Amino acid sequence: MGLVLSTVVDMVLGCIYFGSTAAFNAFTGVATICLSTSYGIPILVSLVRGRKAVKHSTYSLGKFGFIINLITVIWIMFAIILFCMPTAIPVTPISMNYASVVFVFFAAVSVFWYVVRGRKTFTGPPVLADADVGQDGETVDGLGRVTTKHRASMEGSQDSKVISNEK
Repeated sequence: MGLVLSTVVDMVLGCIYFGSTAAFNAFTGVATICLSTSYGIPILVSLVRGRKAVKHSTYSLGKFGFIINLITVIWIMFAIILFCMPTAIPVTPISMNYASVVFVFFAAVSVFWYVVRGRKTFTGPPVLADADVGQDGETVDGLGRVTTKHRASMEGSQDSKVISNEK
């Protein structure tokens, strides 16, 4: 069913090209902008929080992690600006790149949906942490919900805990 839906959406977007190349360019540009933003926001949040959530991860990038993440966020911001630029000069209503308008619309719908439903139900991804059994079910440091599942088989310790979004 997912393949059929994807094919139908692609066909509809392909038909947009027959009506307006500006609209088609806006949709293809906004796809790249949305994808880049979806990668960039978690990296930026990790940087703002001092990369605490990734310090125990398998691929934490070590001492180079901060600078690699910073360069990534800067590159993503640069790419977003480039994909919002017009495709031709002089800019006319036909040659205008409407990707930024479509992106703002999608972002507004996403923020609205988060306010209506997401903030009540979203608990975050699983995060490794040192958690006490007494914290079971609580949110710790805004990183995720604690469940006291022992990771003895993976790490050989009965004291390891996992923060996850399980209820």
